[in-house]
Amino acid sequence: MKTTVVSHQDGTVRLQIDIDMSGSMLAVEEGIQDAVHDLGRAATGLALAPFDTDGSPVMTGPVKWPRRCRNLKTYQTPYGGMSVERNVY
Repeated sequence: MKTTVVSHQDGTVRLQIDIDMSGSMLAVEEGIQDAVHDLGRAATGLALAPFDTDGSPVMTGPVKWPRRCRNLKTYQTPYGGMSVERNVY
């Protein structure tokens, strides 16, 4: 199973999933569920991206907070845990 971003423009994303339909019905159902969860994690990652800063310094009154690094953080979603790299100040 694999999720692919086909297009991402104008606030719309098109994702494609590949599902292995061979094997027992139980295996197929589990494959469908895994593929849908993978798709949900991919879409959630794309949805989170605009909420991160661009890495420029943040000003709080006269205090300037420079970006320290980018850090990989795990977020829990309805589709399972997913890791996203975010700016850390």
